[in-house]
Amino acid sequence: MNKYDITVIMPGIKPENWSTIYDDIVGSVGDFSFEFICIGPYDPPNKLLKKENITYIKDFGHPSRCLQRATTFAKGKFMTWGSDDGTFQPMALARCIQFLERKDRKDALTIRYFEQDANPDATPPDQSVLWDAHYHRDLRLPGIREHFKIANIAMYHLDYYREIGGIDCRFEHVNMNCNDLAFRVQEAGGTIFPSPEIVIKQTNVPTKTNGTTPIEDAFHENDYPLFHSIYHSEEGAKNRINIDYDNWKQVPEVWTRRFGEIEIPCIVTRYDKQSDNRGEFWGILNDFNAKEVNYVTTKRGEIRGNHFHSYVTELVFLLKGKMVVEAHDTRVENPEKFVFNLKAGEGIKLKPYFYHTMKYKTNCEQLSILDQAFDPDAPDIHRI
Repeated sequence: MNKYDITVIMPGIKPENWSTIYDDIVGSVGDFSFEFICIGPYDPPNKLLKKENITYIKDFGHPSRCLQRATTFAKGKFMTWGSDDGTFQPMALARCIQFLERKDRKDALTIRYFEQDANPDATPPDQSVLWDAHYHRDLRLPGIREHFKIANIAMYHLDYYREIGGIDCRFEHVNMNCNDLAFRVQEAGGTIFPSPEIVIKQTNVPTKTNGTTPIEDAFHENDYPLFHSIYHSEEGAKNRINIDYDNWKQVPEVWTRRFGEIEIPCIVTRYDKQSDNRGEFWGILNDFNAKEVNYVTTKRGEIRGNHFHSYVTELVFLLKGKMVVEAHDTRVENPEKFVFNLKAGEGIKLKPYFYHTMKYKTNCEQLSILDQAFDPDAPDIHRI
């Protein structure tokens, strides 16, 4: 028995938009019940989390992994998804649900959307052909049948979505694998119908930003080459209609295109030490772009840290005493635990998302060196 009529999934990186999108969904589903599952690296506003039909899942994987993983939590009869720069139109989801309730469980809707680019008053493209696969030159491949419809965003019966295996998470972005899923559904005998009306109006600014660059790189370097390798053959989806639903578990937990390679913490030492009758010279570091340096003293038995940073890299360098640093990556479910015993003249570099705790075995003096200056209005300190 389904708890909700529909599950709406938001794999995204702009939680500041999610409250508005939630309100849009309320107006779009009408009298139908819904749940809103948000998944991504950044926490949603607290007021959103207080709602009973909200689920938030923290995940640093690529968008496809996030979407597929979110469906494992879903409790709706139907499921769909959106992007966090789009708006659901009034009563549009309600009419989609009403339409799909009269169809076979294999049938689905391609959710019609309008990308407004930079002009919100732009005229929508010709809807009569836009959702035909062969209307698009790059989809005129031997393995894509002439009558196939595309479905970049879709609405499915959740049980059939799971049965057929959902999206293929070898694709990184939620795009080509959505069409791949639609082609597999059609190859299995299902029909993809255009939604009764435009459901989402979406802002699409055609420029490279820090947010869009990983997506564009994924498309050109991985997703389209993979898609082409499948559909350049006439077999296309025939031999892979059903795939492993748990395939999201086979891809990395951290999307390196957006979040970088996982850099394991390591001990750093002085690059130079000299002494004479005048005293000592310590060369502490010469390869770190420091924006802030702090001198810290701590008494024996005390504990510092117990937090992580989301964008700041911190180098802790011990000048005097002995300490233990424990660290683990907060982006993965079962992280490896790292323990470092530091003595004077040694330090440790802690990259973003590494939760760290510092335990002091003796009275200690240390430098805390940051690659970003501390901002009291937006402190990059996060506790679990």
